Amino acid sequence: MVFYKPPINMGGMSALIKLPFIIALLSLVSCQSEAPELISLLDYQARMKRLLEVDDDFNSRTNIKKEQGEALLIGVDYPEPRQLKRPVKNISIGWLDFFASIDCPSLQALIGQRNTPAGKHPDDATALLYELQLKQLWHQCSIKMNQLPDQLRSPLENKLKQFDREVWNRTWAGYYWQKLFSNNRNRQAFNKTSVSKVVMAIRQIRQAVQAKPEQTINYANIYSAFKIIEKHQGALGQLIFLLTEHQQTMERINHWLEQKMTSICPQNITTTQAKYLVGVLQKFYFTSVQRQQSELTESFQQVKQELLQWSMFFPKKPTSNKANFEQWHRWQQWSLGEINVKKLDFKKADILKPDTLKLDPIKLDPKNTIRNNNKGLASRLVSTVKQHVTIWQTFGKQCQLTIRPMSR
Repeated sequence: MVFYKPPINMGGMSALIKLPFIIALLSLVSCQSEAPELISLLDYQARMKRLLEVDDDFNSRTNIKKEQGEALLIGVDYPEPRQLKRPVKNISIGWLDFFASIDCPSLQALIGQRNTPAGKHPDDATALLYELQLKQLWHQCSIKMNQLPDQLRSPLENKLKQFDREVWNRTWAGYYWQKLFSNNRNRQAFNKTSVSKVVMAIRQIRQAVQAKPEQTINYANIYSAFKIIEKHQGALGQLIFLLTEHQQTMERINHWLEQKMTSICPQNITTTQAKYLVGVLQKFYFTSVQRQQSELTESFQQVKQELLQWSMFFPKKPTSNKANFEQWHRWQQWSLGEINVKKLDFKKADILKPDTLKLDPIKLDPKNTIRNNNKGLASRLVSTVKQHVTIWQTFGKQCQLTIRPMSR
């Protein structure tokens, strides 16, 4: 007699076998979805949280602070260009009379080009080049311009008085700058070289708009500078995003350490938990996170030094009739810090250097609040890391442990 043996259904078993693999794969994909500069930091945070056995009440704590009206490190996205445009008056003039009254062919050609259908709707780069050329050609033809009757000369003089507003509209309130600072949560590795190229391009444009009318300007280089900014769009937005994430995550870890510090070595005797914590600090913070924070702050300080040179073009303050600038002013103070136009102070202390974070004695009050929005991004991160160092110093004394960075 032959018995029929039904085929074994391996579906359930296969699913059980595959499940751990799928979970591991999803975890790997989730980890890789973050920028490399965040992966090491989040790993350090996760290990500290697990060893400290803390309940993360950081969010509830910050909500309480928010209700109390204290400043919080909440990222402010760069506003849309249409929110930042400054009003510019339309200048009209009798062009036939103008052309008939002055012999300045280059200026006439520029004005004629600007009044073509294509010239009336230029992109930001082309429009700024027009403003630069107009300022320079007006100077070259100044003797002849002074001979014009008032009704022809005055409109062009009024046009030149709007130069600063035109510069603002085509840079800080323009498409190129908005894309450059856009916070698109870039998952690519941070590119220090891209930031340097962008800073050089912005500097080229600034030097051109600040140049005296008699100075020669290479307009092709200015146009190329805009193209570099366009090519590296999002580069500065990513830098700001990474600095913000590092600052907030380090502050969260500081909060956990302060919560648990006294309970880890209550008798001032070294414990296994203390040894594990120091091991995590040395292996994961000193060898990876610290170096990344140093690169981020160094790059941002380079950016900040250049951007603050543009302060002469910044709107001075939001008023009732300039409410659309309020978001930009918040962004500017939150990211760049308080601006002293008369004396721009670039402190080296705002750059984290690995050699300065060896847990040597430093004077810093751990209780000092570091949520002052006027400090700027790099200063806030530096303050938070210094507080981190101070907490570890206290921890090392309580637990009778010597903490030194691992040799690299």
